[in-house]
Amino acid sequence: MRIGAANPLDSGSRRKDAFMQGFMCSDGSAMRIVDIEALMPAAPARSSWLVAERMASPMSAYPEYAETRSSWQGMVPRTVVRVTTDEGIVGIGVGGGGVPSCHIIEHHLKPLLLDRDPRDTELLWDLMFRATLPYGRKGLPIMAVSAIDNALWDIKGRAAELPVYVLLGGKSKGPSHKPPRVQLYASGNRTDAYPSLGFSRNKVFMRYGPHDGPEGVRKNEAQVAAARQALGPDRLLMVDAWMGWDVPYAIAMAERLRQYDIYWLEEPLLPDDYDGYATLRRRLPWLRIACGEHEYTRYGFHELIQRGCADVLQPDLAWCGGISEARRIAAMAETHGLQVIPHIGGALSYAFVTAHAVCPMAEFIFGSGDGTAIAPIHPFFEGEPLPERGEVVLPNTPGWGLDLSPEATFTRPHPT
Repeated sequence: MRIGAANPLDSGSRRKDAFMQGFMCSDGSAMRIVDIEALMPAAPARSSWLVAERMASPMSAYPEYAETRSSWQGMVPRTVVRVTTDEGIVGIGVGGGGVPSCHIIEHHLKPLLLDRDPRDTELLWDLMFRATLPYGRKGLPIMAVSAIDNALWDIKGRAAELPVYVLLGGKSKGPSHKPPRVQLYASGNRTDAYPSLGFSRNKVFMRYGPHDGPEGVRKNEAQVAAARQALGPDRLLMVDAWMGWDVPYAIAMAERLRQYDIYWLEEPLLPDDYDGYATLRRRLPWLRIACGEHEYTRYGFHELIQRGCADVLQPDLAWCGGISEARRIAAMAETHGLQVIPHIGGALSYAFVTAHAVCPMAEFIFGSGDGTAIAPIHPFFEGEPLPERGEVVLPNTPGWGLDLSPEATFTRPHPT
C-alpha cells in the first residue's frame, strides 16, 4: 500500500495478553485518538460494466446522459479513513463522497475527535452529527461521518481482539459451534454465469425507463425473461430500476413482469418520493418494494418506515451513518416486520448481516470487468472474504478483518 510516495503502513493492530487490556491503556487511563487520515484509493485499473453499459437512472431523461453512468456520475469513490490511537491501534473505515468528504473529515471532524476515546462510539457519532447539521443531515457529511464511525468500530474490535460481529451481538443465525456463513445474492446482469458460481439469487439492473417508450418496455421484459430462464424456477430474481422510473411506469412494468416471479423491485423512484413509494406498495401488494440505498440516518429511514414505503430497507453502511446508525435502522425495521439487506456488500456488510436476525442475506455486486468475475468489492483492502458457492464464511480476525492492500495506492487530498 502506498500513500503518495510514502512507505507502506501496517494495520497498527497490537495484540494483548488479557481481554480487558483491550479496554484500557497501559496506565489504566482511557485510550485517545491521536490522528485521523482521510484517504482516496486510486481508481481501479479495469473499468466496470456498471459505468460502461446502459442502465436506467435519474439522468435517463436526458438523451446525452442516458447511455452510460460514466457520462455524468461524479463523487462516487469510496473514502478510506485511518484512525490512530495513542496505544498504537489503528482502525480502518470506509465511507463515501470522495475528495469533498476527505475535506470534511480532516478539517472539520478530526479536530472535534482528537484526544477523545475512540470506543465512545455513541458519543462521537452524536458529536459529529450535530456538528455537521448546519450543512449536513444527508449526503456528503453523513458519508464522512460513516467513514470515521466504521473506523472506530474497527478499533473497538482490535482492542478487544474480537471480530466486530461479536461486538454487535454475535451470530444471529446458524449453528453456534461453526463459523458464521452469510448467504449472498449476485448483483449483476450476467445471469447465465451466476448459477455455475453457486448463486441461487440474482438482481438485474433495468436498462430502460419512461423516456424510452414502448420499445424500452419490451426490452426490459425481454431482459427479465432471459434472466428468469437462465436462473431457473424457484430461485430469487430481483429487479433494480435505480431511480430511473416514475409511479405509472413502475406499476405498468411491475404488472408486466409479474409472470416472472420477481422477488423485489428496487429503487424505481427518486429517493425523496416517499408518497410515490407508498403508492407502489399499496398498488402492488404481491411485490416487495426495496429502497434506502440513497437514504441517510435513522431519521430518513424512519420516514420510509412510517410512510409505508418499503418491505426491504437497503442502507449503505458507508453512506447511511456507519455501523452505529445502521444498528438503529435495523432495530426500527425489526419492530415493523421489515427486512434489512445492506447495499453493495463487503466485509462490513457481512459482519452486520451476521449479527442481525432481520438481515436474511447480503449483496455481492459483480462490479469488476464484465460482471462475471468474483473479485473483492473493495480491492484496496486485503482480508475481504470472497464468495464460495454463493456464500461467505467470516474469519475470526479482530475488527473488520481488513488491512490496506500493499498493492493499492492512496492519496491524501486534504492532509492536516
